[in-house]
Amino acid sequence: MTSALAKIGVISIGDMGMGIAKLLVANGFSVATNCRGRSDDTIERAKSAQVEIYKSDEHLAEAATSSSRWCHLEMPRQRRNVSSTP
Repeated sequence: MTSALAKIGVISIGDMGMGIAKLLVANGFSVATNCRGRSDDTIERAKSAQVEIYKSDEHLAEAATSSSRWCHLEMPRQRRNVSSTP
């Protein structure tokens, strides 16, 4: 008997997190994220990618701590390289 794959929580899903979420779903993982502060377009893309939506980070964390089959993925904020020379 095989064990179920973990559910992956993606904090503040955006373009990069959405790409990873789609790969995870395609490989049999369940994926969840929060929707507070996200655009309607981002929420619709997440739903289309079969990502489970929670109202807030708090709800996502609460769901994750109530189960042993969760892990979370947090994408680093994109840094801009600013050069002083043209």
